[in-house]
Amino acid sequence: MSNLAKRSFSQALISLTAFSSLVVASSVNIPSASAVEASNFQHSCNHISIARDTLSARCRRVNRSFNNTSILTRGIENNNGKLVFTNLNNPSNFQSSCNSISISGDRLSARCRRVNGRFNDTSLHIPGIKNNNGNLTY
Repeated sequence: MSNLAKRSFSQALISLTAFSSLVVASSVNIPSASAVEASNFQHSCNHISIARDTLSARCRRVNRSFNNTSILTRGIENNNGKLVFTNLNNPSNFQSSCNSISISGDRLSARCRRVNGRFNDTSLHIPGIKNNNGNLTY
């Protein structure tokens, strides 16, 4: 095999290896950009409270001062006595069939009505809320 043929073969092998690496990397299950991340506001906010579907807090700004802020919770529903997250594009509706609603950090807790009329204690981590320079955002 001539040097030119060996070099062409080597370059083709390198290209094939690079292509194979791309195929393998693209088949790895990486969350999409639309996947909802965990909330992190609770690390830089205090006086966190919830009233119906409005989350309020006092959040630290970049300059170290605090700002009173609030945001509507999104995508949380009561599914037969259990709080579930559905989609950030949907308004929350859990408050119409739940009571004793409270929050601790990013964990929302409530007593929610089941289909049979009984109530169930339930909770979930609120997804996607961030502190953006003293303002709660999704």
